[in-house]
Amino acid sequence: MLTYIYFSFTIAFSQFSLNEWGSITSLLTPNKVEISDDAYIYSATSGGLLQFDMQTKMFYAINMEEGLVYLDLIDLKIDSYGNIWLAGSYPNGLLQVYRPNVGIVKIIDHLEISEIKFLEIGSYKAYVAYSGLKSNEIGILEFEIDENGLPLYKDYFVNFLS
Repeated sequence: MLTYIYFSFTIAFSQFSLNEWGSITSLLTPNKVEISDDAYIYSATSGGLLQFDMQTKMFYAINMEEGLVYLDLIDLKIDSYGNIWLAGSYPNGLLQVYRPNVGIVKIIDHLEISEIKFLEIGSYKAYVAYSGLKSNEIGILEFEIDENGLPLYKDYFVNFLS
């Protein structure tokens, strides 16, 4: 009985809360680096987007406080509009489009994929290589780019070995 009271007391007055932990991430693991036209270097990391200002020599972390919904990033590309396309790593392969000085302008998370492997952006279309939810599923997503530089999901391609 004394053990039960002690255990209940320690749980009730604990300083640890599971709700405070979203994920364990790190800005120290750069996965992809791109240089923008306005003197910034951006790096996709497993802890969010890292921005380096080449003029002031300062680093800035862009994470959930700035609107990112998923921090483990595997790839990034900067398009001709200045948007930064961010590819989610395993197990949450979503696409986020971040615009500096604005924040997140588009999130595509309804595609039921586990990881984005690679991004390629053109003037009017963008392509994403991905791994699906099944272990042997790989494919390519096709997006059209609208007049604001934002992706519009168009189609997907799978089963290349059939």
